[in-house]
Amino acid sequence: MPPATSGWQLVSPKHQPSARATLAIQLEMSSHACRQNHYEKLRKQGQYPADVDIIPNYICVINDRLFVSNNQGHVRCYTLVGRKLKLHKKFELSEIRYHVSCVAVTKDFIIAYERDQQHQDKNLTVKDLSIHGHGGKFMNKFEFCDLPNQITADSSTKNYIWVCSHVNNQCRLYNIHGSPYMLELLKELKRDISPYDISTSNSRYLTVMFSKYLLQLINRQDYSLYAEISLEKFTRLGTEHTSKIYSVLLDNEQFLHIKYASNPNGKDSEREIIIVDLSDPEQPKLINRLTTENHYGIALSSSAPPQLIIGQKWKQQGKLIVY
Repeated sequence: MPPATSGWQLVSPKHQPSARATLAIQLEMSSHACRQNHYEKLRKQGQYPADVDIIPNYICVINDRLFVSNNQGHVRCYTLVGRKLKLHKKFELSEIRYHVSCVAVTKDFIIAYERDQQHQDKNLTVKDLSIHGHGGKFMNKFEFCDLPNQITADSSTKNYIWVCSHVNNQCRLYNIHGSPYMLELLKELKRDISPYDISTSNSRYLTVMFSKYLLQLINRQDYSLYAEISLEKFTRLGTEHTSKIYSVLLDNEQFLHIKYASNPNGKDSEREIIIVDLSDPEQPKLINRLTTENHYGIALSSSAPPQLIIGQKWKQQGKLIVY
């Protein structure tokens, strides 16, 4: 692991930083402090709920648009204005026939992975990836053998997706292109342990989540390992048999959002969004814990500071909570 970094650089008196460099450091630290203050006050700032007529299993943000979908291919598209959501349109992904287990939205496309629910992992009889336009127009569908447990867009300006598979112990970067649209493999990250979640919401690092609360920060420039962090101390019970981290999001100020549940299969399960400061990877710091009745999809808006959006189930439909 590299040495801890806080944004400061030690220099001798003979080599003082320039005025421009000093100003850049001050602005960086001021931005980080403002972001921390924003996250510390999320509860006090209040919640902005919006009803949605589907269960919000998946939430994807692309620029100022919010795509909410369930596991049957029904999609609701919202515009986020401040902390208020305005319904833009609703549609169905027409070629979906089975259970949707992954959804991603790129610059031009909605990508959905569907599978049968009677079999697990490599015994699946249905493992199809479909590509649709932002309005639901069908583009292409084909068998996809990466067996993903998560798919996420890599950029809001490109049609790149990361596919994370704990079965194959790999994360792969694809480009969507061609006619008909297909996937072009660009990069593969292979690990000895199983990754089950990847976040691309930070411009400098990929975050890859493994079992036993292990998180890796991967440098986007050369895909080298920047830091390896254990998140176990931020969980309530501290054992993988009684608690679970479902997914993580890392913003551009190095604040990590963890979707977590203690005793997820029990009646006394406690579900939280935990916010941790990772600006110093050797000393991660707890910033806030948001207790939720339940949580499905979560996302960060593209605004500054980002708004946290949490999808919840409510009487066979859903709610979207904006912080």
